[in-house]
Amino acid sequence: MITFKAITVVVLLFLLPGAARSASIAQDLKNLVEQGKLSDAYQLGQAHPDQLGDPDFDFFYGLAAVESGRLGEGVLALERYLLNFPANDRARLELARAYFLLGEDARARDEFVSIREKNPPPQILQTIDRYLDAIRIRQGRYETTSRFYLEAGFGRDSNVNSGVASSSLNLPTLGNVFVSPSGTRLADKFFHFAGGGIVTKPVAPGISVFFSGDATLKNFESETAFNQGIANLSGGATWLKEDDIYRAALTFNRAIIENDNYRDVSGISADWIRKLNQQQSVTTSISYALLDYQGANSVRNAGITGLGLGLRQVLSGQWQPVLSVSGNYAQERNQESRPDLGRDLYGGNAQINFSPAAEWGINLGYTMSKSRYGSADPLMLVTRADSYQSVDIALIRLIDRHWSVRAEVAKIKNTSNIALYEFNKDVFAVKLRHEWK
Repeated sequence: MITFKAITVVVLLFLLPGAARSASIAQDLKNLVEQGKLSDAYQLGQAHPDQLGDPDFDFFYGLAAVESGRLGEGVLALERYLLNFPANDRARLELARAYFLLGEDARARDEFVSIREKNPPPQILQTIDRYLDAIRIRQGRYETTSRFYLEAGFGRDSNVNSGVASSSLNLPTLGNVFVSPSGTRLADKFFHFAGGGIVTKPVAPGISVFFSGDATLKNFESETAFNQGIANLSGGATWLKEDDIYRAALTFNRAIIENDNYRDVSGISADWIRKLNQQQSVTTSISYALLDYQGANSVRNAGITGLGLGLRQVLSGQWQPVLSVSGNYAQERNQESRPDLGRDLYGGNAQINFSPAAEWGINLGYTMSKSRYGSADPLMLVTRADSYQSVDIALIRLIDRHWSVRAEVAKIKNTSNIALYEFNKDVFAVKLRHEWK
């Protein structure tokens, strides 16, 4: 007589080789994924469609498919896995990332938020916040978005008035002269306050309008005559068309020195950003502005036309480096019959940003500019020519999605063929920022 036990043994003898084979394929997939051989892992998974539905197989096949660009297959595999193991946050994080890459922003946000609410490790938390910020930016294409911030800090400026280093100078035609104390270098501590925001509203497919504004106050501890206030307003439109972004804006800037209006700048600008590939983009820009000085400085009133060209390159590397370089040229034409106060300017800027950890960012920058004035100074009978250079370093620490702290150091040097306009300064600041987004 054939017993139930005997039947069970026979069935197991048939099933065990298949089970062992399934476990072996899943293990091979895991090994390839952990070795970074994601294309090979995907090909292995493709060769064994009979394994779909096995949780271990689905998990690693889903990872390999997403990383190989087969997003639809990866999503299906990870969704099947999560039906069996809904508490696996790693699988949910990978699924959220796949939704993001597919452009399924609402589903990606829901998954990211569900993981975030479980208080994951800081590095995972920072990664989730970056994806949430990227989703918010993309959503600006089809729904109104806004971002606001407040910032406070303190620092030290070694030359608050951009004064000369020595009170005794030798100037063309004038010979040796003495500079008043207010014209020589003054160092002081300062307090920094800033705030601003931007609102973006889509009005048609690919087209949105925006309005932004910000204000900055720099109050010195002792040299209060050089307290500064700067306010900026801008509004315009952006048109996104495939790999091109076109932007036009009207701008207004007001600079205040010790509670008195110093200068207003009203301008118009246009930018064209061309995405060459996933790692490269090129920006071209053109602008025109009117400089309206107040009081005795009104003799400096001018119109300025500018052209710019920039390249942004995402570099390979563990620290996610991004390199940006730009060049610019501008003509400042005096409107008060003082060509000696008009000038041609050209220069450039290079910046590299990288992130050694999810919560850390480092920015390194270099800026240079040369100015050639339109005619000789009426007093010194020499045409002024300046060369400006600055090197700056910023270290950013993200505390959470809303709070960050930033330490900045800048070294600035301006040389001139007229010693009266030469100066050096070093600026250090620490700033705490809170963002609503």
